Amino acid sequence: IAWLTTWPTKDGWRKYPGILAFYEGAQRHAVNLGYKLEEFWLMEPGMTDKRMTDILRARGIRGILVAPLFEIRQQLYLDWKHFAVQVLPTASHKVWLHVVASQPHRNFHLW
Repeated sequence: IAWLTTWPTKDGWRKYPGILAFYEGAQRHAVNLGYKLEEFWLMEPGMTDKRMTDILRARGIRGILVAPLFEIRQQLYLDWKHFAVQVLPTASHKVWLHVVASQPHRNFHLW
């Protein structure tokens, strides 16, 4: 399973406890199910959406977790039809994908 990030630096997202908690939870869950969560940085020098799609397909990766995007208007143009994709809470993006998010209002009432 790919953990796809788009921050200006490869590890920039790790400075945010909420994002890091999502990653660590996803990593534990993947291992418990017999999978491996691998990090992929879309901002790698020379990387394009097409090249990232080709890399993920060549590696046999069929699932992608899209980490929160760095920029509000950031667009991702991977060839999504090849993957099962889940987007973590993020600012709006221009790709219609499933999103995982907490429900603070509901959680408040559960306490």
